[in-house]
Amino acid sequence: GQAWHWMDPDATSAEAARVLRPGGTLAMAWNMPDLEPAWRQEVEVIQRGSVGVAELRVDEDPVARPPFGPLEEFTTTWSRWVPAEDFIAGYRTHSTFLVADPDEQESRVRRWREVLARVGDPVLDAHTTTAWRFRLG
Repeated sequence: GQAWHWMDPDATSAEAARVLRPGGTLAMAWNMPDLEPAWRQEVEVIQRGSVGVAELRVDEDPVARPPFGPLEEFTTTWSRWVPAEDFIAGYRTHSTFLVADPDEQESRVRRWREVLARVGDPVLDAHTTTAWRFRLG
């Protein structure tokens, strides 16, 4: 769902159209963390660096190519209370973490634990999710 930024939009649209039945649907979703309160910004800076946080928006082109029809969009917000270690486990699945070298990964986890120790346990994990739907024409 949240991997479009890794794909070639033309090739991926063509492959999705090939495997879907007529009238099928291609869906994408993007989860954006709520950067309030300030501790959440600290977590993101550790993951992405300050420049990455300033540009933390839907930065890929969420447009499927023909033969898919026009974009349909839905946005919602959600939150959940999670244990601090589960929160960190989620961040360890992000592509920006996975491509970091092991020493950098270890540093991030250590610094996240320092931030969350100040916040308390559990933590409120809040997001805005945008979903896009494209119907096969």
